[in-house]
Amino acid sequence: MFGIFDPEHNLYILDEVIMENAKTAKILIRTSQRDRDGSTDIMEFFTEGKYYEKGGARYVMYKETEVSGMEGTASTLKLAEEEVTLVRSGNVHARFVFVKGQEAHTAYQTGYGIIHMKLNTKDVQVQDTGEASFTVFLDYELQLEGQDALLNEMEIKVTLGR
Repeated sequence: MFGIFDPEHNLYILDEVIMENAKTAKILIRTSQRDRDGSTDIMEFFTEGKYYEKGGARYVMYKETEVSGMEGTASTLKLAEEEVTLVRSGNVHARFVFVKGQEAHTAYQTGYGIIHMKLNTKDVQVQDTGEASFTVFLDYELQLEGQDALLNEMEIKVTLGR
């Protein structure tokens, strides 16, 4: 079951009213990660999830798959004005806040321990691509403690059902 992340209390809550009114969403996620030597890893996967609006923000929730390497983890995207937040909960726990031109620090909690990360967001765009679809573009550098930064691009295409 999906939950709603409450950042003020740093926990997930279930809101049955929202979930009953949430729309089905088809989600295509493409990521590209390049290291300083130019080696690039590309991943693409399709999944289904839920979409709803609350308090002027749009939310997309989906379950990660084996393809993403995070099976057993639920992800929630919060799309607010000029800010995208990605929260993961389950086998891994993390909260990434993307604001163009800003640097953020986060902790990525896995079953093996906590990894501290620095996130430097280059660009954030949310484009409506139709009456019932939109695309999120994220361009950012991600640096794990003690390692060189990785250059990342993420494109998330969301198509809403009924």
